[in-house]
Amino acid sequence: GKTLRAFTHVSDVVPPLVKLARTKARTGSRVYNLGGKESISLTRLVSFIEKALGRSAKMHLLPAIPGDMPETVADTNKARRELSYRPKISIEKGASEFAEWYQANASWLEKLHEPKA
Repeated sequence: GKTLRAFTHVSDVVPPLVKLARTKARTGSRVYNLGGKESISLTRLVSFIEKALGRSAKMHLLPAIPGDMPETVADTNKARRELSYRPKISIEKGASEFAEWYQANASWLEKLHEPKA
């Protein structure tokens, strides 16, 4: 729960990917980092979701996985220059939107867990 990640909202990632897909020029293989504005801990992300849902999560924290990076940070400079990449959705707003979606789709999601006959 203490590892730091640069979480990114899907609506911030799609526009640059669409732009790349529509590019007619052959650019060869290129790598772009499409990360969030800041790195936050998984426990902080969970706290945003808890707040949006109005209830507490039942967390079971495990030791770090050997070799896992304690923090990831996305260098988005190339994506900014070449794709006009500018993430707009804060992680707190994204967590709130996820919670709204989850609540609106709870019955559909429950069907995924039903045993198949």
